[in-house]
Amino acid sequence: MSKALNLVRKLPYKSYTRKMIGYLYAISHGAEWIYDTDDDNRPIFGGLDTFDFADELSGVRFERNYSDPIINRLFNPYLFYGRPDMWPRGFPLEYFSQHNHTDANFRLCEVQKRAAVQQGLVDMDPDVDAIFRLLHANPTKVSSEHFNRHAPPIILGQKTYSPWNSQNTLFHRNAFFTMFLPTTVSFRTTDIWRSYFSQKLLHLIDEYVAFYPVNAVQIRNAHNYLKDFEDEQCNSF
Repeated sequence: MSKALNLVRKLPYKSYTRKMIGYLYAISHGAEWIYDTDDDNRPIFGGLDTFDFADELSGVRFERNYSDPIINRLFNPYLFYGRPDMWPRGFPLEYFSQHNHTDANFRLCEVQKRAAVQQGLVDMDPDVDAIFRLLHANPTKVSSEHFNRHAPPIILGQKTYSPWNSQNTLFHRNAFFTMFLPTTVSFRTTDIWRSYFSQKLLHLIDEYVAFYPVNAVQIRNAHNYLKDFEDEQCNSF
């Protein structure tokens, strides 16, 4: 543990990536699961109990062929949960207008391995990028967005990708090695870069990512949307 915590000295001061200190602490104390969240999120509708902890389960799976173009192998969880007008932070905007799941292979599996990374959707002020916020900003109203809570959890198959954040996400120990948050990119992109890297690494060891119906609410801390927009631009490592 002492050697691991020596890494703390390498982490930037007042950086979001210092969450990794907590990850290291939990891992060193034998954690089986780690729940990653933020200070402006609160579990609701069953909270963490709505995630899956058993090794196997039945449910829905999103599959695509390896040869399909990337636009068809992307998954937009907001679309799946009833909001075709929205996209999560980190979703490639060049594909949004023509992207849909109508031709996708949704499979109902009697038995499948539970996902090593499980992301729950968030009501009220979900995680969208600065462009969406700037387009829909209303200074007279608090954000009150909602998703379909009756749609089922869904596991993403091999070679399919979706951005996911660090705000309402459960990690099994098999995915702990993917929890590193890049320190040389902005606060608004570090968890998104992690999500894409993690999915590729998880596929290599037959592990998966899943999305779950709303089980948390966010009352977002104050942000400068223009500053967020600048921070979300492509970062070099």
